[in-house]
Amino acid sequence: MAEAYILINTNVGAELDLLPKIRSLKGVVLADIVYGTFDLIVKVKATSQQELNQTVLKQFRTLDGIRTTMTLMALSEDD
Repeated sequence: MAEAYILINTNVGAELDLLPKIRSLKGVVLADIVYGTFDLIVKVKATSQQELNQTVLKQFRTLDGIRTTMTLMALSEDD
């Protein structure tokens, strides 16, 4: 199992439109609007590192309104 947290900066005001779209993406288990340096935080789970890579590259980075992302890989207890 691969897990990651994705920190997202959006265009001004886009977070409200993006939130339901992100929550509907495959693998997303948590998505919330946050205050501070980033606008959204998302937790993603996948069956493999390769599936997680595809989720980030093909689902998140293609959404209109996202300016930047920072992906933080979570360590499992097995690592």
